[in-house]
Amino acid sequence: MGDESVIGMYGPSWPQRVDRRAERGPYEPHDEPAFSTDAKTLGDALVHYGDHFQVTISPYDGSIQAVPFATGDPPRYFFYTPTTGDQMLVDIHIHRNGEWFCPKQDLGFAMNDGDVVSLGQLIC
Repeated sequence: MGDESVIGMYGPSWPQRVDRRAERGPYEPHDEPAFSTDAKTLGDALVHYGDHFQVTISPYDGSIQAVPFATGDPPRYFFYTPTTGDQMLVDIHIHRNGEWFCPKQDLGFAMNDGDVVSLGQLIC
């Protein structure tokens, strides 16, 4: 057995739950399988996701006045920019061993087999 690990990812370009209303009539949510990657770090996982879905994911720089960095807290958000140019901010969380946590902007964060990365759009 090799040291290959499989990381699952969900985000704006690959949502976990899809509304099948248009295809099946009344609302019928459906859980989609995750986008899979063998990335070893969060940074590599974001590159794999970005390459596959033709988006750029880069650390947020605090430039939006309505979304300032919290004093004393490491930066945590990311710019999510599809080729359409409709940029948004996302917050990244990782599900590991039954727990959710936020790696902030630590692109070197080590990924483990079975981790699920969620890129959630900010709504504030």
